Amino acid sequence: MVTVCALSGCGTGVGGVDRQSTDINGAAPSAGAALPDSTSGEDNVDAGAAGQAAESGDSNASDGNAAPGGTDGAGVGDGSSGSDGSDEDESSLENSEPVACDAATDAIAERFLALVNSVRAEARYCGTKLYEAASTVGWDDRLVTAALRHSQDMAQHNFFSHTGSDGSSVSMRIDAAGYDWQAVGENIAAGQRSVREAVDGWVASPGHCRNLMNPAYEAVALACTLDEGSDFRTYWTNVLARAS
Repeated sequence: MVTVCALSGCGTGVGGVDRQSTDINGAAPSAGAALPDSTSGEDNVDAGAAGQAAESGDSNASDGNAAPGGTDGAGVGDGSSGSDGSDEDESSLENSEPVACDAATDAIAERFLALVNSVRAEARYCGTKLYEAASTVGWDDRLVTAALRHSQDMAQHNFFSHTGSDGSSVSMRIDAAGYDWQAVGENIAAGQRSVREAVDGWVASPGHCRNLMNPAYEAVALACTLDEGSDFRTYWTNVLARAS
């Protein structure tokens, strides 16, 4: 059983003065559940496909739109509308050894950055919206702190939501980690065996794809916690942000 969930914070964009975050709450969805699309960023939107479940509430710093999420196991190349010669890099990633949830942070960082920047290197559709190729993102250890806190929380307390067991939101967790942000977003997933599986699920889901392709973000992190006694076993948290 696997599931994914997307949350994006709405910032003012480059050159803005104020900052905002949009939070969505929800328990882990069941496969096959579906609710109408929402543009508020406050509602939960569930869609299940191929035995998987997804929850998405997307309010990007760039466009403020929302889209339902759904996963079908498609690869990172799916949904692209153009290529800039990154096929060789993707082939190399396809043939590389999987990086599991309990791998070292450095290994997770290296694989995640390679995958995400490969995704951002090509223009692609996220649902019906075309995103142009975006600049590469870098790794930030403060975002790792926020991501790991949430993955550990979900695993230890056996739940799946953007809202922590203590009521915290992604913006609160990033604040606590000492990152002064202008825009922030979060993707979560559970049940995937590797970094690649988590990214593939997010790319295949419009709301999560929009987070990954959002040109407003300049820094990312990914953390995963493994708990054999929990419902989903692995809990992944991806935080995306731009500093003030």
